[in-house]
Amino acid sequence: MEIPGKSMSGKAGSHPLTTESKCPVTHIGSGFDPFDGDPYDFYTMARREEPIFYNPQLGYWVVTRNAGGNCAITSGGTSSTGYDISDDNTCSFGSPVGANSKTLGDKVNPLLSASGLQNNGGPTKTIGLQSISPAIDAIPTGSANCPGADQRGAPRPDSEDGVGGACDIGAFEYGTFLVPTPTPTATPTQTRTSTPTLTVTKTPTPTITQIKTPTPTLTQTKTPTPTLTQTKTPTPTLTQTKTPTPTLTQTKTPTPTATPGPTVTIDVKACIDGRDLLIIQGSTLQWQHLDHTAVGLVTCGSSGNATVVTTTLDGVTVLNNSSWTPNWPDGTSSGAFSSVFSGLSPALPSSGSLGVALTPVAARGSLTISQLPSPANGETTIVDFNDDGPGAAAGYEALLTFQVNGSAPTTARLKQTQPGHRYLPQHAFRPQRQQ
Repeated sequence: MEIPGKSMSGKAGSHPLTTESKCPVTHIGSGFDPFDGDPYDFYTMARREEPIFYNPQLGYWVVTRNAGGNCAITSGGTSSTGYDISDDNTCSFGSPVGANSKTLGDKVNPLLSASGLQNNGGPTKTIGLQSISPAIDAIPTGSANCPGADQRGAPRPDSEDGVGGACDIGAFEYGTFLVPTPTPTATPTQTRTSTPTLTVTKTPTPTITQIKTPTPTLTQTKTPTPTLTQTKTPTPTLTQTKTPTPTLTQTKTPTPTATPGPTVTIDVKACIDGRDLLIIQGSTLQWQHLDHTAVGLVTCGSSGNATVVTTTLDGVTVLNNSSWTPNWPDGTSSGAFSSVFSGLSPALPSSGSLGVALTPVAARGSLTISQLPSPANGETTIVDFNDDGPGAAAGYEALLTFQVNGSAPTTARLKQTQPGHRYLPQHAFRPQRQQ
């Protein structure tokens, strides 16, 4: 069985093949429809009955569970075309070098996203890559293992690589961000009050009455005959009255003003020798080591090798110089995570609106925010402590000001990445540090 262009680390993923003629199709493989809703239930069944199967609709092998090693799957073994990664040595991939000049093959950590399988855009869920993953730009353009699009439909290579750029290993092309189409929100229609009809009232015309003077009785005298006089009542003038038109008044409902929530400050002091990331979420702190000596293993200043934390809530001190010395249960290779400090108080909210501003108090190199908190990443903030310049370890101090249910100015400049917490900052492969 030939499985080119894959990355294995004990998690579910999809792996393209060179030709379909070398891929046996079982009833589970042919029955899997990755575009029909959420395939979670199917994955659960496949993990029990057939953990690895070929799907002709995708044109990929689907790995749902690894038992006894990444490649302990068939009696026929596996073969590699040179662009494969496995974090154990059961695949016999060797140690080839990718187009990015990084070592691939056996016992290499692919540095997958800590967010795991999630909606990164496209018709199916995928697992993203960290920005320092050796799978990025590992396959040269033009190779049979570098198709024109990844599993989401995003172009390979991504636009930042330019003409002649290289492809990433696996189902996810790093650097291309696909946003799911949001549900449209109906706009309310404003109803106007109708204009009343004008009514014209006419004054009724009075009846003209003709009054005759009665005829006097004639007597047998020589009195002259009186003249009859006819009197007419004058006709009154008609007056037309108009009802005035009322003026329409439109009233606007005032927009409510958001009330700012509490202000939380977190002051962190640490001894840095190289480059480390501080991950802040809720009531926890955690370091991620990138190069040289990890935090907690080098000493400088009065704080020794401890990370010292001070916090305030609306100006009132909550934690006062609380010391925490991290340990490294999985070693200190690039990308490794430290133990977790879970006593951060007050705890930051994991939903709503959270603004943050960074004030570098002490830094020989640079202090920057590499990830801003947002609902998409669970309100996770990542601070980059960069001491990659020449010289021994140095003391760093960062003051972060968080505004709950509001927005605070920030000094960070970010490249857009996939949503989800613990994404690393975008940067080039680090050169060797000058001694």
